[in-house]
Amino acid sequence: MKNKILLFIASLIISTNMFAQMGGPNDGLSGNLIVFSEDGQKFYLILNGIRQNDLPETNVKVTNLTAPYYSAKIIFEDKNIPMIEKKMLYIQDDRGQPYETNYHIINTKDGSRALRMFVQVAMVLAPPTEPGVKEIKYTTVAKAPITYSTTTTTTTTTVNDGTTNSNINTNGNVGANVNVNVDGVGLGMNVNINDPYLNSNATTTTTYSTTTTTTSTNTNTNGGVITEQPYMSGYTGPTGCNGWPMKDADFNSAKASISSKSFEESKLTTAKQVANSNCLTASQVKQIMDLFSFEDSRLDFAKHAYAHTFDVGNYFKVNDAFKFESSIDDLNSFIGK
Repeated sequence: MKNKILLFIASLIISTNMFAQMGGPNDGLSGNLIVFSEDGQKFYLILNGIRQNDLPETNVKVTNLTAPYYSAKIIFEDKNIPMIEKKMLYIQDDRGQPYETNYHIINTKDGSRALRMFVQVAMVLAPPTEPGVKEIKYTTVAKAPITYSTTTTTTTTTVNDGTTNSNINTNGNVGANVNVNVDGVGLGMNVNINDPYLNSNATTTTTYSTTTTTTSTNTNTNGGVITEQPYMSGYTGPTGCNGWPMKDADFNSAKASISSKSFEESKLTTAKQVANSNCLTASQVKQIMDLFSFEDSRLDFAKHAYAHTFDVGNYFKVNDAFKFESSIDDLNSFIGK
């Protein structure tokens, strides 16, 4: 009996340690994303509008992902291959447990390319980074646009036909003189041949070729823009985050995810995750605040989102989400500090 009790206690300790390592819901652990090109075509990985890899790769691993999902674009080094866009790549489960999620770029039956989930494992079970995989820490800092250089070579050939005439004229006569001297005795011989067919004219045609090669290089960045153009182009005030604010489609998806949570705490945690991984506008912050039922949650998120807001000069707009004047004063005091 004593041995059974000790065995039970040991099992309980091991289970507790494993749970602590895995982490409970919303424990702030980060996940990883791996994207692999099955046919070897190199690509740029764009997450939430920001390019992650400086050079095109075939296998990219992005770490330190804290949001539950990310929007992604795949821009290929070969500009003739159409871009792949996927609105939501999930990094966490419904409990906020982070995963290492592996996606593959595959060739579909119709000849196009698509991004498909290959495998997803809890971070505690994630294997080490394999050789040949480009590992990158997630960044929200915009990089320079991708540029494509196209070189065009034009060859022009000029042909010049020139005629060279060669005239061999013997007048039909060929003469030969032979002198032989053997032991003091000399012998002379003259041979004359008259043949009218020995008159000849030879014509040779020579072709001269002149080749001119012209090379021009055009640089085109239109196909490789990796940061979204701001739809707040008229705003000139201070900014609180790098990159451009979330596009409407991505933001609406984020709001839907926040609204789907049953508990206020889960809504707040998800909203903070969205803010951590994106750049918001003051108007978007206010819209998220409207999803909360309690004033404390609205104030908590407003304080948290300030550092992740593009147009902080417009942050007064979030005041409309508060029910009490004291919350506005509390937020202003927080910003002032």
